[in-house]
Amino acid sequence: MEVWVDGTPLCEAYGLVLAEWSDEPPEVRESRVEIMGRDGTLDLTEAVTGWPTYGDRKVTVTLFVDGQAGWEASVRVLARLRSLLHGRRHEVVTSWEPGATYRGRASVSQSVYDATASIEITLACEPFRSFGTRVFTANAAGGIEVILPCGDAHVQPVVEVSRRCVLDIGDREWTLGPGSWTLDDMWLSPGDNRVAIDTTPGMGDDAWQGFADSWDAHLGMWCAMATASSPLQEFPAWQGMGTWWDVEDRKWGSLAFPLDTSGGDYNVYFEYEWKEL
Repeated sequence: MEVWVDGTPLCEAYGLVLAEWSDEPPEVRESRVEIMGRDGTLDLTEAVTGWPTYGDRKVTVTLFVDGQAGWEASVRVLARLRSLLHGRRHEVVTSWEPGATYRGRASVSQSVYDATASIEITLACEPFRSFGTRVFTANAAGGIEVILPCGDAHVQPVVEVSRRCVLDIGDREWTLGPGSWTLDDMWLSPGDNRVAIDTTPGMGDDAWQGFADSWDAHLGMWCAMATASSPLQEFPAWQGMGTWWDVEDRKWGSLAFPLDTSGGDYNVYFEYEWKEL
């Protein structure tokens, strides 16, 4: 088994043997208030954030120096590890949890024996393990709804758009201009998040039936034929949609851009960290 600290394999690089790994999940930061005349306490743990918060995660790693190296060599290894690790913040990865990264500050203690020596590394880590960054892309021309899954922690996504975009999560709505955005009040919750996005705002709110006076002349025509004549000749041909009454409940935006929005201008990019307890 191997433990990597900031990309360095400790066992391989320093001739160590992993003896013990201990991972203590973080405790919930509880807030309770005693109120006279009330049975029990008033639990205010989630009153501020809307979800529970946690303390540090404690990780302990015990490693032994290969006894065949000799006592003096063992002491030198311990000195090098103290200089490398003690008091510093590190990223730790193990061979038995692929993809999981622990981040925390280390303290180092040691024990020296007749033939060998051991070193104990204690890390005060962030409560959640990181499983890297997830990126989701969606073409939101005409307005769409997507599901963004999230790990165990509430996270703030980075949203990147190339054109004006309206975005809705829960009961909150944002209008974003071109660029990359991280908004203080935009959070993804653990589980599935339903997100409504529209990169053609103002063009997709009305259905065809709202234009009855304008399109009466096309009611009996097939879409592919109607789009070949004025005023629709500039739009791509709509294959397989039937006649106008077959699409009267469809929104204008979703029909106006069926074929020509594969480019990145209409895409929305979400990037956020996946965290688990």
